[in-house]
Amino acid sequence: MQTLVIKTDNRKNATLLANFLESLQYVKSVVLQSGSNDKMLTSEDWTKPGRVATDEEIEHRIYEAENSMEFTFNEAKDYVYKTIEKCQKSPK
Repeated sequence: MQTLVIKTDNRKNATLLANFLESLQYVKSVVLQSGSNDKMLTSEDWTKPGRVATDEEIEHRIYEAENSMEFTFNEAKDYVYKTIEKCQKSPK
Protein backbone atom coordinates (compact mmCIF):
# COMPACT_ATOMS: atom_id res chain seq x y z
CA MET A 1 0.00 0.00 0.00
CA GLN A 2 1.21 3.52 -0.82
CA THR A 3 0.41 6.83 0.89
CA LEU A 4 -0.19 10.01 -1.09
CA VAL A 5 -0.03 13.45 0.53
CA ILE A 6 -1.87 16.29 -1.21
CA LYS A 7 -2.00 19.91 -0.04
CA THR A 8 -4.89 22.11 -1.15
CA ASP A 9 -5.46 25.84 -0.93
CA ASN A 10 -8.50 25.62 1.39
CA ARG A 11 -10.70 23.22 3.40
CA LYS A 12 -13.61 23.33 0.93
CA ASN A 13 -11.46 22.18 -1.99
CA ALA A 14 -9.84 19.54 0.23
CA THR A 15 -13.29 18.15 1.10
CA LEU A 16 -14.34 18.07 -2.55
CA LEU A 17 -11.16 16.26 -3.53
CA ALA A 18 -11.48 13.83 -0.61
CA ASN A 19 -15.05 12.96 -1.60
CA PHE A 20 -13.94 12.30 -5.17
CA LEU A 21 -11.00 10.14 -4.07
CA GLU A 22 -13.22 8.09 -1.75
CA SER A 23 -15.42 7.22 -4.72
CA LEU A 24 -12.53 5.52 -6.53
CA GLN A 25 -12.55 1.74 -6.22
CA TYR A 26 -8.81 1.36 -5.64
CA VAL A 27 -8.59 3.99 -2.85
CA LYS A 28 -8.47 2.30 0.58
CA SER A 29 -8.98 5.38 2.77
CA VAL A 30 -8.90 9.17 2.74
CA VAL A 31 -7.99 11.25 5.79
CA LEU A 32 -8.39 15.03 6.02
CA GLN A 33 -5.90 16.82 8.25
CA SER A 34 -6.25 20.41 9.39
CA GLY A 35 -3.32 22.75 9.59
CA SER A 36 0.17 22.31 8.33
CA ASN A 37 2.50 19.33 8.60
CA ASP A 38 5.50 21.65 8.24
CA LYS A 39 6.08 22.09 11.99
CA MET A 40 9.12 20.49 13.55
CA LEU A 41 8.46 17.00 14.91
CA THR A 42 8.32 16.69 18.69
CA SER A 43 9.28 13.69 20.77
CA GLU A 44 5.58 12.74 21.01
CA ASP A 45 5.02 12.53 17.25
CA TRP A 46 8.47 11.40 16.20
CA THR A 47 7.34 7.85 15.52
CA LYS A 48 4.06 8.81 13.86
CA PRO A 49 3.83 8.46 10.09
CA GLY A 50 3.09 11.46 7.94
CA ARG A 51 6.19 13.02 6.49
CA VAL A 52 9.92 12.48 6.23
CA ALA A 53 11.98 14.19 8.91
CA THR A 54 14.21 17.01 7.74
CA ASP A 55 17.98 16.90 8.22
CA GLU A 56 17.62 19.58 10.90
CA GLU A 57 15.11 17.44 12.82
CA ILE A 58 17.30 14.36 12.60
CA GLU A 59 20.30 16.32 13.87
CA HIS A 60 18.16 17.75 16.68
CA ARG A 61 17.00 14.26 17.75
CA ILE A 62 20.59 12.97 17.68
CA TYR A 63 21.69 15.94 19.81
CA GLU A 64 18.86 15.28 22.28
CA ALA A 65 19.73 11.59 22.49
CA GLU A 66 23.42 12.23 23.06
CA ASN A 67 22.74 14.80 25.78
CA SER A 68 20.08 12.92 27.74
CA MET A 69 21.90 9.95 29.22
CA GLU A 70 19.06 8.42 31.21
CA PHE A 71 20.36 4.87 30.77
CA THR A 72 23.78 3.32 30.73
CA PHE A 73 24.57 1.32 27.62
CA ASN A 74 23.79 -1.99 29.34
CA GLU A 75 20.52 -0.66 30.81
CA ALA A 76 19.44 0.55 27.37
CA LYS A 77 20.39 -2.78 25.78
CA ASP A 78 18.42 -4.73 28.42
CA TYR A 79 15.42 -2.45 27.95
CA VAL A 80 15.45 -2.93 24.17
CA TYR A 81 15.74 -6.71 24.45
CA LYS A 82 12.86 -6.86 26.95
CA THR A 83 10.70 -4.68 24.68
CA ILE A 84 11.45 -6.85 21.64
CA GLU A 85 10.68 -10.00 23.61
CA LYS A 86 7.40 -8.50 24.83
CA CYS A 87 6.41 -7.54 21.26
CA GLN A 88 7.24 -11.01 19.96
CA LYS A 89 5.03 -12.62 22.63
CA SER A 90 2.04 -10.34 22.07
CA PRO A 91 -0.68 -11.55 19.66
CA LYS A 92 -0.60 -9.97 16.22
